[in-house]
Amino acid sequence: MELLVVIVITCILLVIAVPSINGIIEATEKKACEESRLQLERIYETHLVTEDIDHSETFFQDFKSNRIDGEICPEKGEIRYIENEVVCSVHHDHDGPEENDNGEVPYL
Repeated sequence: MELLVVIVITCILLVIAVPSINGIIEATEKKACEESRLQLERIYETHLVTEDIDHSETFFQDFKSNRIDGEICPEKGEIRYIENEVVCSVHHDHDGPEENDNGEVPYL
């Protein structure tokens, strides 16, 4: 009987903890992607100015692959330079509420 109580309490704690941990992991991955994109954006724009080069998508992709070691996005999103900003296909920033936002406080 005592073992059953321990198992039930453990399950309750897991039901509470797992969504919170998943939210923390997602937020951390998004923040890592944002910071990596900002760093790449600064390096790329500095290179364009110092070398007096005009931007092209091909040049950006070559620059990114030659200058950056590893992945920029932890979820392997496509990284592009659009309208003077490095953007990610997974962690894109956008103005306004999310499409599935119903005005409620998200469950953590």
